[in-house]
Amino acid sequence: MAAETTFQRRSFLFLIFTGIIIVLLLTLPILFENVFQNYLLNQFGMTALSDGRLVTADGQPAPMMAQTWYDLIVNVFNVIEIVLWIALLVLVVRFVGMLIFATTYRRTGPTEIATLLRTMVSIIIYIVAF
Repeated sequence: MAAETTFQRRSFLFLIFTGIIIVLLLTLPILFENVFQNYLLNQFGMTALSDGRLVTADGQPAPMMAQTWYDLIVNVFNVIEIVLWIALLVLVVRFVGMLIFATTYRRTGPTEIATLLRTMVSIIIYIVAF
């Protein structure tokens, strides 16, 4: 009975955190495009070209400081997105590992070989996924 409660609790937490991460991954590009590119750059009279360069309203290249800040903010958004993908990957791998090893080794106790096997499978999945 305690194993079922633990499994249900972990499944519930997995679904909650996975949902939060997916919502963040879906809204981050929209937030970046709408708030940053459309609103902030327009406030300063600049436009971002498809290659990442900034130009002013009269078509001149933006000042170097503005371009540097733009590149920095783009990189911060990219790093946040990568961290969210890694968190999602870790959640999925841990949940799948819990599913497999909870059902496979339910009757056997937590032995060293089972723990080692679980760790090795997780490491292999992380390497392939990254």
